[in-house]
Amino acid sequence: MESRRAIGKTKAKVLTRIQREAPIAAMRCSAIGSKELIEFPGWLKVTPQTAGNYFAHLAAVFKVAPPA
Repeated sequence: MESRRAIGKTKAKVLTRIQREAPIAAMRCSAIGSKELIEFPGWLKVTPQTAGNYFAHLAAVFKVAPPA
């Protein structure tokens, strides 16, 4: 599954930060469970509102990951 739309600046920044700083970035999507997702915002030290934004951007990754 490939997106035809270009990725936005905010999404790109969020995903780059996750890739560089979050331990889940080194994990396979299939290995990430509830525990890892609950711990995820703590690693980045973000507010609950920002964590929600990060989760929204991660949802796109998880949507594409299984078919890929």
